[in-house]
Amino acid sequence: MAGKYDIYIIEAGGEYRVRPAVAMVEGSGGGGVKPLKIRNVTGYTTILAFPPNFIVQQDIVTIGSKGTATVNLVQGLDGNYPYSVVVCKNGELLPAKGESGPSVIVDP
Repeated sequence: MAGKYDIYIIEAGGEYRVRPAVAMVEGSGGGGVKPLKIRNVTGYTTILAFPPNFIVQQDIVTIGSKGTATVNLVQGLDGNYPYSVVVCKNGELLPAKGESGPSVIVDP
């Protein structure tokens, strides 16, 4: 799914999904790491947990219902980085999945 955002959290068939399952962003070889743009299109708050020291601000990103977030990646992190996403629905934390576990590939 190509669009304005690198990662989308959606609801499909009663489940929560991360699209694309593997997000690609430019790495440090292109003159600096491109910010990672995320869009939550569900009607609920979502929480994304990234590996320690992967993003500049913090390792946990919370996005409100129908909201967006832009996070800056740490420089020099070329590689594949798995992360997890949960949707907060009526007091429950429900996992959002890709075809496998979602990940971000930082490509030099």
